[in-house]
Formats: sequence, C-alpha cells, structure tokens
Amino acid sequence: MSRVAIGHKDEKQGRAIIMVDMGDPFLIAYWLRNFRRYAHLIDRAYIRVTGEQPSEAREWLIKELGNEYKWPSIHFSYSSVTEDHGEAVKHVLDNYVCEKYVCLLERDTYILDPEFIEHNFSSCILKALKTLP
Repeated sequence: MSRVAIGHKDEKQGRAIIMVDMGDPFLIAYWLRNFRRYAHLIDRAYIRVTGEQPSEAREWLIKELGNEYKWPSIHFSYSSVTEDHGEAVKHVLDNYVCEKYVCLLERDTYILDPEFIEHNFSSCILKALKTLP
C-alpha cells in the first residue's frame, strides 16, 4: 500500500505524532489548544478516536478534527467500535503513517515548551544517523 503524507517534501524524514482517545470533546479541545504551540514542528498529527459517543460529541469531533483548513496537519480517523489502545495505534501505523519519526502522545500530554518536541525529534534523527554504516 502506498501512502503519501501531506505537509512535507521528504516523507522519509517526516515527523508525526499519534494520539489515540475515546473521544471526550472537552479533553480533545483542551489538547488541541496545547497542540497549537508545537504544530509547526511536526508534519502530521494522527488522531484516532474509538468507541461510541453521543451523536453531539461525534458530530463535534468530525467537524472540528476533520476541518483541514483549521487543522491542516491533522489526520483524523474514527471507529465506533472500541479498540484497545495498542490496536488503535497499530491501525494508524499500518494504514496512515508514512513519516519516519513517530511520537506517541496521550491526551493528557501537555507540552509547555515547543523546544521539547524539536529536541526529541532531533535527538532521534541524530541517533539514527549514528547507526548508519
């Protein structure tokens, strides 16, 4: 399966984050507020929501997270079937992610200093380069 990520020219060097959640709109809205601080440092954020939500919550999630003009770097996927956290992460990795560097975040991960993201991705890239023959 060929996958192309939008947002960077070299998909082999891309940076992505994955966040899997049960879809509480209040917590996701708060997470998005924090995400604005470091969104410019990643190429793609994959958000996977699983489980049944009330229709109002589901509609808000689809409207908010599916808005590519408001959130151009977010790829949102939804399943009404509750998935184990590992299953949901595997689904995202197998079906969407083509970036080389991936960071898994929880919805209660609040990054106060965007340099944290830059430092950790840069550190991974340097470690990977050191292992090349």
